[in-house]
Amino acid sequence: MYAGRFVETGTTRQLMRSSMQPYTQGLLSSTVHDGMRGRALEAISGSPPNLAALPPGCPLAPRCRYAIDACRQGEIPVVTTQACAMARCVRVKQGVEV
Repeated sequence: MYAGRFVETGTTRQLMRSSMQPYTQGLLSSTVHDGMRGRALEAISGSPPNLAALPPGCPLAPRCRYAIDACRQGEIPVVTTQACAMARCVRVKQGVEV
């Protein structure tokens, strides 16, 4: 969850091995877990949004390195993958705008 909204769902295994949403990936990159052996931890830039005044579009956009104008303007659609995980942004893995 980010800013009170689900951003990605799936089993623990799906999210740990193939997360697709930038916030999920940021959390996994900034947390010590088995998949991080030999890699430096990364911080998620910026600060969480004010929940009483959420920005239009994706609330993660101000902190997301993959954000484009479309992210800041409208709701990002939920996408279901073959692994049954759901993500509100798949730009990271697929390299395309949604």
